[in-house]
Amino acid sequence: MIRRIAAGLGAVAAVSAVALAIPAAAHAANGVLSIDNTNYNNPSGCVFSGWPKALGITNQTDQVANVYAEPGCRGPVVGVVGPAQSSVIAGASVSIP
Repeated sequence: MIRRIAAGLGAVAAVSAVALAIPAAAHAANGVLSIDNTNYNNPSGCVFSGWPKALGITNQTDQVANVYAEPGCRGPVVGVVGPAQSSVIAGASVSIP
């Protein structure tokens, strides 16, 4: 009897560990992200990458937009534009988490 309980608890622990190890699926933001007058509908992930410069960003999505110092959404986050906000931030790339 004790063996069965121990085996059952071990199975539950293993399933729980696997469930916690699988990250939640990314989903697109709802709305439009505008970067330097280019619109990205329902953006997801790294949506803009270029040379560092002042970026005009208007975020009409339901997610924050992170502005990165380096192309490819790498390096430090140098600014954040929240939903229903606009800003000009010096950066090289923008992502929606």
